[in-house]
Amino acid sequence: MVYPMSTNKALMCGLRAHWIYMCIYSFLAVIKADAHRCSTSNMAELTAQEGLIASVVSQETACGTYKSPWKIKVSPGQRINITLHDFSTVSIDGDNTGSLPEAACIAYASIREANTRPFTLCGGKEGKSVAYKSKTNNVEIIIQGTHANQRHFLLHYQGKNLTIQFLL
Repeated sequence: MVYPMSTNKALMCGLRAHWIYMCIYSFLAVIKADAHRCSTSNMAELTAQEGLIASVVSQETACGTYKSPWKIKVSPGQRINITLHDFSTVSIDGDNTGSLPEAACIAYASIREANTRPFTLCGGKEGKSVAYKSKTNNVEIIIQGTHANQRHFLLHYQGKNLTIQFLL
């Protein structure tokens, strides 16, 4: 069973020249997965409109692996935005001391949609980046790697409504 959670909290950020700045922080819990269910079924289905997938959860539970990929399904008419939060800075020789050359790719995940070729999500450059925008409301994500070559990252997925622009 997968248990996504989301709460919003407003926190006061600071005072400056008689102005009060309010910041809205959104807190999302990492999706918890049932290792037994993932090892006995062929997918780990996520139907929440937003969630966080942690690489370590896949490494520890086998959920999100090629045998049981994460299957994300949002409302019809929506698309899925996936943002990578990369906490692993890895050098080309694997000694964890620096970042990779611009052209290098460490495969973190494979993202698939119906009737399309898989997209390889590359990591190794610490920070946050928009990783993928779907063409449909369904994607499958396969987390690459094992405990031997652990990479620490989060995938933040969000169902987004399509915006249609008309030119007049």
